Amino acid sequence: MSLPAPTDVGVVIGRFQVQNFHVGHRSLLDLVKARHQRVLVLIGSPAWRGGKADPLDYHTRALMFQTEYPSFLTVPITDAQSDSDWSEEVDRLIKSIFPFSKVTLYGARDSFISHYRGRYQPWEVPQTVGNPSGTECREQTAATPLEKESFRAGVIYGIFNNPGRMAPCVDGAVLRKFQDIIQVVLIQKPGEKLWRFPGGKLEPDDDGLEAAVNREVREETGLEVGRPVYVTSGNLPDWRAVAAGITIHSSLFALPYIYGAPRGGDDAAIAQFFDLYPIEESDMEVCHKKLLTKLQGWATLDQVRRLLGETEPVTAN
Repeated sequence: MSLPAPTDVGVVIGRFQVQNFHVGHRSLLDLVKARHQRVLVLIGSPAWRGGKADPLDYHTRALMFQTEYPSFLTVPITDAQSDSDWSEEVDRLIKSIFPFSKVTLYGARDSFISHYRGRYQPWEVPQTVGNPSGTECREQTAATPLEKESFRAGVIYGIFNNPGRMAPCVDGAVLRKFQDIIQVVLIQKPGEKLWRFPGGKLEPDDDGLEAAVNREVREETGLEVGRPVYVTSGNLPDWRAVAAGITIHSSLFALPYIYGAPRGGDDAAIAQFFDLYPIEESDMEVCHKKLLTKLQGWATLDQVRRLLGETEPVTAN
């Protein structure tokens, strides 16, 4: 396939998860550099860091470009839950940086092209047979330790900045009663179209799961809540964690609503009350579908009355 006439800006999208640019990277980057006065590199990054496929953070890879291709502008592009959402973010970033320029997108073998659904025409640059893949380069790097100070420093940096493989989390169902209708607060995160319970990872200074869920709920909803009561727990298939090779184990608590109007805060864009029982699994993000089912089985009218202090206190099993 012949390449198009050069435009104002060349855009390269890739992950570049290697210790040095390999031959395929260099052939692509050199070609784009020769064809365009301005080059933008969107460096793909997982929503959550970690895993053998994504060992390097954005800043480490950006420094590699600053050293070898200092005229290139680098910007992180975070993975999304769907190709269409990711493509929208690609287009938004390009438009925000070069609003009036004509742009050409470039990719190579196993690149972003099969996932891109945006407005620009991507072009695949042919690669020489025998070029190593990024996976092969990482496997070779991991196979042999080096007697260098920089190698030891890199190992220390990686260990200190890499999340654990198991992430303990908490989620909170804030409940109130309107007449005899049970209502619950749900949130949406930026870029998501479905709903989930407020929650997140435990922090080092959280004094237990109950303290953590109170903190997360207040941060993401702005509500004042009462004493949490355990409902259920289990592993959640959060797409960000799955992509990073991390297992999320979350505990769901019910919390009595005290006062306040829900508003999205921290990493929640929207927070609002819903009647609990019309909610279906299809309304929820995949990772919270089972939590919804467990909550609906737990939250009988008598149970919620006890939670809200209308009868005898709730005792955990």
